[in-house]
Amino acid sequence: MNDVVRGMIEYIIICKKKHNFSCALLCVSKALDNQAAQFDRDMLLRGKDLSEAEFERLLKAHQQNQAELAHSFEKERDRQKKALRDKVQA
Repeated sequence: MNDVVRGMIEYIIICKKKHNFSCALLCVSKALDNQAAQFDRDMLLRGKDLSEAEFERLLKAHQQNQAELAHSFEKERDRQKKALRDKVQA
């Protein structure tokens, strides 16, 4: 896990502690959008100066970051579903 993803996950945890669980899902969604926008911005600024190998490396890192954030999103959503089911059953 790289520093960008780690920082986003830490932000999500802080958001969840300060607010509520639905806010944490929103934070994960925003983190995914921000990470995609950052990649697009990097490609616009540096894309024509990158070698094919550098581009492939950046693309692979971007895809890995997206997958990690998506996994965090799914994990948080599943946790919230379980918490809601437990409340309804209680």
